[in-house]
Amino acid sequence: MKITFLEYVLLLAIGFMLGSFVQAGLHSNDIKEPNRYIDTIIVHHSGARDIDVSANQIRAYHINERGWDDIGYHYVIRRNGDVENGRSLSKIGAHAKGRNKTSIGICLSGNTATPKQLITLFNLCKRLYKAIPEIKHIQRHHEACPGNSVDMEKLEQDIIGGE
Repeated sequence: MKITFLEYVLLLAIGFMLGSFVQAGLHSNDIKEPNRYIDTIIVHHSGARDIDVSANQIRAYHINERGWDDIGYHYVIRRNGDVENGRSLSKIGAHAKGRNKTSIGICLSGNTATPKQLITLFNLCKRLYKAIPEIKHIQRHHEACPGNSVDMEKLEQDIIGGE
C-alpha cells in the first residue's frame, strides 16, 4: 500500500502528537552508550507478505536457519506499531552486508508498511538520532527493501535535514 503525500503528512502529525509512545520497549541503556560508532540507520521489511512476525520469530529463523548467534536486527516494528527489541545496540548487526559495523538495523514486519508502523518508524528514528548524534543517514537496505510504502528520502530529510 503506497500512501499519498497528504496521508504521510497526517501520519507525521499524529506521530508528533503521540511522541514518546515507542520509548517503552527500547534498549534505554544502549541508546545512551552503545559502545560502538554508529552513523546510519538501515530500514528493512521482513518480506513476509504482510504477515505479522515478531522479533522472537525472526530471531528463531536467524539462529536455526542461518546459524547466527542472534537476530540480525536491532529493532522490529510489528504491524500494530509496537517496537520489539532485537540484538543489543552495542552488538554489530547482521542485516546489511558491508554496512553492519556502523549501522542500526530496523525491520518492519510484513511486506508493506502500515500507517502505525510508519508513525513508529519516524518516532524511533527521531529518538535514535537525538540520542546518537553521529547518525547522519537513514537508508533502505536495498532498492526493493523496505519496499515503496516507505518514503525513505522524506524520512531522512524530516529527521536529519540537510546535515
